[in-house]
Amino acid sequence: MAAGQTQGPIVIVGAGLAGLTTALSLAPHPCLVLTSGEFPGVCASDWAQGGIAAAVGPGGSIAEHVNDTLAAGAGLCDAQAVQHIVRQGAQAVDFLETNGVQFDVNTSGQYDMALEGAHGRPRVLHIGGDTSGHFIMQAIVDSVRRTPSITVAEHHTALELISQEGHITGVTVQHGETVRTIAASAVVLATGGAGSLWQFSTNPAGAMGSGLALGLEQGALARDLEMVQFHPTALFAGPGPMPLISEAVRGHGAVLVNNENQEFVDSLAARDVVARAIHDQTLAGHYVFLDARAVGADLSAHFPAMMRACLQEGLDPRLDLIPVRPAAHYHCGGLLVDAHGRTSVPGLWAVGEVASTGLHGANRLASNSLLEAVVTGREAAVDLLDDARDPGSALGTPRAVAAPSHDHAAFLIQRQVESWRALATIAPLMTSAAGLVRDAQGLQGAIDLIEHHYRSNPPSAAVATMVLKSALARLESRGGHFRSDHPVLRLGEAQHTVMAAQTTARSAR
Repeated sequence: MAAGQTQGPIVIVGAGLAGLTTALSLAPHPCLVLTSGEFPGVCASDWAQGGIAAAVGPGGSIAEHVNDTLAAGAGLCDAQAVQHIVRQGAQAVDFLETNGVQFDVNTSGQYDMALEGAHGRPRVLHIGGDTSGHFIMQAIVDSVRRTPSITVAEHHTALELISQEGHITGVTVQHGETVRTIAASAVVLATGGAGSLWQFSTNPAGAMGSGLALGLEQGALARDLEMVQFHPTALFAGPGPMPLISEAVRGHGAVLVNNENQEFVDSLAARDVVARAIHDQTLAGHYVFLDARAVGADLSAHFPAMMRACLQEGLDPRLDLIPVRPAAHYHCGGLLVDAHGRTSVPGLWAVGEVASTGLHGANRLASNSLLEAVVTGREAAVDLLDDARDPGSALGTPRAVAAPSHDHAAFLIQRQVESWRALATIAPLMTSAAGLVRDAQGLQGAIDLIEHHYRSNPPSAAVATMVLKSALARLESRGGHFRSDHPVLRLGEAQHTVMAAQTTARSAR
């Protein structure tokens, strides 16, 4: 592509629920959705089992949902953000239903609400038991395909953001063996999380923080990157992404036991509490199991995904104990955004798991992620459209974009290859140094090793290093972050760790 003046569409990087919600909410304004695989493809939204938490239906209380979210967040939530997002639960559900989602209902025709960990009451809407994400994404994808203003570019991997005078003007992508630059009036990052940086993860294999790396490279601020939620009950079945056993199974009466058949924790406590209790059992030489036998025949009807995963491993949950272990599940930290999804870099928005909105704090409340994805996608779209209508806005201003040089294109491709290769070293390192229990020696040792071995700073190494530095900076234990050398909660006002690439952490509110 030759250099020239062009306006370009709004470019959305990522085709999960947050990215596609943004695209649908922009219609009829044109946008381009980039996805590194096929469309629809594998994404964390599709794998979401529980559903969407929302204060709707009889007895639905916004105040109670807010309080449960704040309690799970261990003092690190932004109370205004929590109020803002939780209050839009009904609108989020309406948006999904308008786009073809049909939530399960009970015999009375009311939403069939599920109870999950750390929720004070059942408030999780679901579809097909524990296959909610798949059915939600199926409906949303169908809606996207019916929307002429949305163009989806398959097999386009974002390698680098392009900026001019501090404003994002495009994105360099790889498509097959071709590298080119796409002009953009604005870029929205909707790339999901970073669970693949850990050895045991419930995330798709490509979830290694690519959006974080893109934003950090442009100087975007990131907040609370150390706050990684480990889901307590992943099926302990072998290498690769681990099948998740929904918290709703415990909501139906399943309990956690060790190999001596002892219940050692409240099975519906907050995820960080349950995950560390399992970790302690493992250190004590015990194996941990989920005992769902008392749930009985309801397992097949309510949890078909869990049944399939267990049966593939030769287990029948109606008869057998299910071996489980914690696994990296959700990144509560991310690129720092305001209420409209704007990052600290002009022209760059972030929605969904890649962003830090303030909703999750130090530990995400179960099934709040899909709520956040829909609400923030819609909010970002409104903000982008407002900018597009503003004659004084930089959005839509024609700017020069140029194709990358041959040498730079080759460098970007090689950096991407190295990013994948580095996972073989980084994943076990992150599991030992930045897992459920951390200390300064392990964190600093991991930083030194990564910085020494990966001097070209490929995306996976860049994100891993920032997570480690953020964890090193937080000298307390809070939510998903536990420091054995600082095992207590620091009293007083909770502080965030806000970081930018090549800087040290600094305190902020």
